[in-house]
Amino acid sequence: MSTTDEYHYPVSGVPAVETDHPGRTITPDNVTAVFDDGEFKQLSISGQCAEAPRVRITRRFTKAKRVPEWAQRYLSPDAE
Repeated sequence: MSTTDEYHYPVSGVPAVETDHPGRTITPDNVTAVFDDGEFKQLSISGQCAEAPRVRITRRFTKAKRVPEWAQRYLSPDAE
C-alpha cells in the first residue's frame, strides 16, 4: 500500500509562471508538492492571474524537468 504525502508552501516575490493559455501568467502565492512513497508525483503552483486579478489559476507539473527553476527546491519531501 502506497503512502501519499502532500505539502503546502506559501511563496512570495517569485517570478511569474506562464500558463497553458496564451497571454496568461500566474503571480504565485502557493506551491503544493505531492509525493507517493517519497517519490515526486506532482507540483502545483497557484495564484492570481496577472492579466485578470479576480481569477485564480493553478498550473500542475507532473515532470520534474518542467518545474520552473525557482520551484525546484520543492521537489523533495525535505523542502523547507
